[in-house]
Amino acid sequence: MSVDDGPGHPPLGAQLLSCDGVDAAMLAARRVGDFSGRWNLQSSRIQGGGEVLLEQGNPFLPTPRRCVFRADGRETAYALQWAPLDPAQRTQRLADARRSFRPANEFQGTDSAA
Repeated sequence: MSVDDGPGHPPLGAQLLSCDGVDAAMLAARRVGDFSGRWNLQSSRIQGGGEVLLEQGNPFLPTPRRCVFRADGRETAYALQWAPLDPAQRTQRLADARRSFRPANEFQGTDSAA
């Protein structure tokens, strides 16, 4: 999760496909879901999904080194460039990640006046 859009970074809005050969869904389940509980709920995945590429200091999780992103119909691999985040940056970037996800609204209400 980076706002440092520039050389060596995926463009903002790029879709994470995989890291180190592990697809994004499995990566999220391993890095976040296994430690947060109720990962089967969409709301849990929205709330915690932005943490997939945050270093949590968990000694049981290897730090991803190379990830593939899709942007503008093209897939590109990037070597990750890890840098520390201060708490305010972390909070803001997680909030941005949560806002960026808009699940499809599948509710199809009926018109009670008809």
